[in-house]
Amino acid sequence: MNSFVAIDFETAQPARHTPCAIGMVKVVNGVITQKVFTLIRPPDNAYAFHNVNVHGINSEHSEDAPEFPEVYQVIRRMLNNNHVVCHNASFDLDVLRKSMEYHGIDSNDLSYTQSDTLELYGRKSLDVCCKVCGIDLHHHDALSDAEACARLFLRYYNCECKDYIPGVNKSYQQLFQDHGKISGDILKPDLETVKNHSNPFFNKKVVITGVYNTWPDRKDLALIIKKLGADIDSGVTTKTQILIAGESSGPKKIDQMQKNMALDNTRQILSEREVVILLNDLK
Repeated sequence: MNSFVAIDFETAQPARHTPCAIGMVKVVNGVITQKVFTLIRPPDNAYAFHNVNVHGINSEHSEDAPEFPEVYQVIRRMLNNNHVVCHNASFDLDVLRKSMEYHGIDSNDLSYTQSDTLELYGRKSLDVCCKVCGIDLHHHDALSDAEACARLFLRYYNCECKDYIPGVNKSYQQLFQDHGKISGDILKPDLETVKNHSNPFFNKKVVITGVYNTWPDRKDLALIIKKLGADIDSGVTTKTQILIAGESSGPKKIDQMQKNMALDNTRQILSEREVVILLNDLK
């Protein structure tokens, strides 16, 4: 089970059919590949004081937000026939079900399997779990909660919090692959087999950081540009000529590369989109 979607709802009132925000985080092969957040206009755009006090969202924030049936189209695309993870699934999935029912959406329209990190972590609250496992959290921000839930689920199967999780054997098989740590032979340049010496990666010092929708395992990207003659490094140095920066790129690597660019305007930082375009042009 190396792919799933973590979700979190915030509601405007105690009634479960009143979502005012949703966060969704898609994980593919153990890597976060997509994050979605949207406010939702609840019925009559009405809020209870207690709920506002918890998450800080009020009627002014959601006045122009889409209503649930519109947001549901996005929810369905991400969740249908997928594995869904929540921290307290009895709340979040009930919000989903009650909202579908309230708006006349057939429950058979959506199919998924589920896991609950609340149960996996011994019914400890999300903020406690995150504190123990060292996960950043802005509690009751729907996207932050969903991402934290995703990271907890990943850590559970990687046994990174094995001393805290009840019932987990320390030799538990890892179900999620490394998100693409580049090491070994990939770091050894191979210039002799490259025919096109004019391609933008030939004989260039290149570092790959962050995560990518096109290459969930970024080692696949590394192999592609190695075949083009790139000399791939694991860290940015003063010799780095190209930094390929995906989502959630390391800030220290970005800072160092910007210093390189200030001294030499031939150095560059490439986004995923720019790399896709460059590779397509070489086909």
